[in-house]
Amino acid sequence: MRSIEIAARCGATHCKFQTHISEHETLRDAPNPPYFEGENRYQYFERTAFTEDQYKRLLSACEQNGVEFVSSPFCVEAVELLERVGCCNYKIPSGEVSNLPLIERLSEVEGRVYMSSGMSSWAELDRAFDVLRDFNSLVVMQCSSEYPCKPENVGLNVFGEMAERYGCPIGFSDHTTGWPPLFWRYLKA
Repeated sequence: MRSIEIAARCGATHCKFQTHISEHETLRDAPNPPYFEGENRYQYFERTAFTEDQYKRLLSACEQNGVEFVSSPFCVEAVELLERVGCCNYKIPSGEVSNLPLIERLSEVEGRVYMSSGMSSWAELDRAFDVLRDFNSLVVMQCSSEYPCKPENVGLNVFGEMAERYGCPIGFSDHTTGWPPLFWRYLKA
């Protein structure tokens, strides 16, 4: 809760979380990526997941501090959990843009949906957009899935094409580092 308070004091308008439900996202014996050490992906998601009550408390802390609660669900069941706690802002993680059952479920929610482009081709974004086309509050976000992202790789060149292609608000999911963010220093250069 303290991090929400500090983020609000620093001028944040939104605080984003992730909603994982391990039994609906991965197999117990799924191969581990190289950065998982000491536990498998299933165990990690299980250990780090919030309970429904904890999500309610996070949402309440966001409201008390005047920031919007946002979460990235990684499965349909996570969307349902977020709906139960009163979430109004959902972010489609870039790696889930091709997860059409998740996208279809998000097309039914109340609130705003942010769709991150980072790991997606134009064809995948187009398919997801087609599902969300009639959704009244969609923001498509340019994202380069590089951690940290070099300023020259943020993909400024696609903002115009995204705006023209989708005809909805366009945002930016930033993975640059430093303060002010390298992205803004790069823009001013």
